[in-house]
Amino acid sequence: MMSGMLVQVLGRKRSLILVNVPFLVGWLLVCTANTFEQLAAAQVVLGVTIGLCEAPLNTYYGEISQPELRGILAGSAGKDGGTYRGNNW
Repeated sequence: MMSGMLVQVLGRKRSLILVNVPFLVGWLLVCTANTFEQLAAAQVVLGVTIGLCEAPLNTYYGEISQPELRGILAGSAGKDGGTYRGNNW
């Protein structure tokens, strides 16, 4: 829901660029966390940020890709992200 509003206001490309800021904050929190609470907060920030990326990312893939590749790209957009995010710690 927030992702759709962000795309409507800023557009797909700008919203994807803007979402990099909370990604950076989240990973800085992960790298500097000294307690479990700090690590949990970092994961919340990263989770919300990933949610903000989903709608504009799939739409952007649809716009820039060839018609025969759109389904493959849209279907695999979030597939690798969960592997890297969920199993690191």
